[in-house]
Amino acid sequence: MRKINKEYRKVNEPTDVLSFNIDETINEIYICPSYIYKRYRGRNFIIEVYRMIIHGLLHIYGFDHKGKFDKLEKDSEEMFQLQETILNKAMNK
Repeated sequence: MRKINKEYRKVNEPTDVLSFNIDETINEIYICPSYIYKRYRGRNFIIEVYRMIIHGLLHIYGFDHKGKFDKLEKDSEEMFQLQETILNKAMNK
């Protein structure tokens, strides 16, 4: 994940999820389970993986965020609000 992140985002560190729009019909989402496990220790690992899949899908559908990840900023951003709404609906079924 570090290699892909460095190549496409010029960030030389791993990340939890990367999304790519290849063309009109092909999209890719890369998830890094080991990064998610280390970063979200103490939370439900499977739910965090689902959250990252939803996050990646939202990027593919054109949503973006400002890049700030502190709690206050995330709670006010449309993308993160939608992400949590989708996750909550999926987990309640």
